[in-house]
Amino acid sequence: MKEKVTLVVNGEVREVLLLESERNSVRFQVNEREYLVEFQASIPIVGSAGAQRKSTSSAKNISSAKRSTSQPGGVLAPIPGVISEILVTEGQHVGEGELLLRLEAMKMQNAIFSPSAGTVQKLLVEVGKEVMDEECLLIISHDA
Repeated sequence: MKEKVTLVVNGEVREVLLLESERNSVRFQVNEREYLVEFQASIPIVGSAGAQRKSTSSAKNISSAKRSTSQPGGVLAPIPGVISEILVTEGQHVGEGELLLRLEAMKMQNAIFSPSAGTVQKLLVEVGKEVMDEECLLIISHDA
């Protein structure tokens, strides 16, 4: 099932390509990059035909990390929230798309992934720290 849908993300309207919609997950593509969203809570999912399906699994909000333009290698928070888990350490090599940390916002866990392969140079947050939208979370020196 490939279908174009419109999403509003942080107030911005985006056209995305819906690739697959399962009972507990949705896979979609934005600018040639694929994302997977898995659900914890029971929420309605509406397809283009208007048929409603309920999801009964768990809510994990998947977020693509933003890159900093002012801080080379900086990974920015996509939304404001509280750091709930850090899964990398300074000096650790990470691959593109690797899970770096989790950011809790509005009782949802948002997984923050590495925008590219590289080495974690500096962690700028700790568990429990409240962060703002586009705040730098960590710095990665990117592989050539």
